Amino acid sequence: MLTNTANPKAAALLLFLVRNNVPVLKRLWEIFLGCDIGCKIPHHLILPHPYGIVIHSKTVLGNNVVLMQQATLGARDIDDRAPVLGDEVFVGAGARVLGGITIGEGSKIGANAVVTKDVPPHSTVVGINRIITRKDP
Repeated sequence: MLTNTANPKAAALLLFLVRNNVPVLKRLWEIFLGCDIGCKIPHHLILPHPYGIVIHSKTVLGNNVVLMQQATLGARDIDDRAPVLGDEVFVGAGARVLGGITIGEGSKIGANAVVTKDVPPHSTVVGINRIITRKDP
């Protein structure tokens, strides 16, 4: 199980400011890091490289989610529906998870992948919506 001790100090400060709703300092720190985090943050969220991460305000994150740098979790079009990520999901660097989709527990989103379809639990996504389902989690 991952813990918040895996976060560098820049990410720990960002998570503290977001969780405690410190608007001015939060926004300044987000500008410094190139981030925009608008959703409720779970107890355990891991941001190893907290630069350029964008999270839609209606996104739902499970526990022990890992978001790498330049990841985007957001709406796909005007419908303004955001993704739901299950527990222990890994989102690789530069990945885009768009629309009102569900990413199953224990899934992995590869670097620079684009995901616009639901992903079953314990699956891997590479490229554009190429879902590889593992038979034994």
